[in-house]
Amino acid sequence: MYESRQTIKLITYNLNRGCNSELEDCRVSQQEFISKTNADVIALQLTTERFATDLAIDLGFTMNYAEADNGFGNAILSRFPVTNHFSATISESWHPEQRSLLLVHVTIPTYLVHLAVAVTHLENSKESMRTSQITKAVSLLREHAGQDGHILCGDFNAIRFADYSTEMWSKFLKFVEEREWDPREEQVCTYMRECGYLDTFLEVGQGEPW
Repeated sequence: MYESRQTIKLITYNLNRGCNSELEDCRVSQQEFISKTNADVIALQLTTERFATDLAIDLGFTMNYAEADNGFGNAILSRFPVTNHFSATISESWHPEQRSLLLVHVTIPTYLVHLAVAVTHLENSKESMRTSQITKAVSLLREHAGQDGHILCGDFNAIRFADYSTEMWSKFLKFVEEREWDPREEQVCTYMRECGYLDTFLEVGQGEPW
């Protein structure tokens, strides 16, 4: 059932509620794209439970889902058996838009090892709220992910100034200003580095980080 392989392929994808940048429905093309990646573990943000379920059935994967807000949430699909899962809300109770954390423990038969994979999607408009959410998420992962480390996927809405060219940074600042969001800072990225997380793109990524 599980072919022997040297690597495990994991992808993470913010589905943007099944819409493209023009707010047109693109769920069919999203499902086709994800299916062609041949990924072993798939972490989704801003997905519906129905979309994640249908995709899992199509791929023959297991699926776990954690709703965040208004019928959308995070999901993890796995080619391999999931032995345990955990989910929690990481937003303050008074916040109008809730955010969730989902953690699964995957067993990889060919290696006889367990892999802890988590996914979340942080607040997009306020750095203080993002920092609060990632702090709570990390605390929960330390409690529930086990001692052998874990992989945290998702859309953190976090930046490093070094990742942007001067031109792209100017465009980004205009984008933020138009939406009346707080000025961007590096608090989330700094906190995650201090907690020992490695940025996969910085380690092995190719092309432009944005």
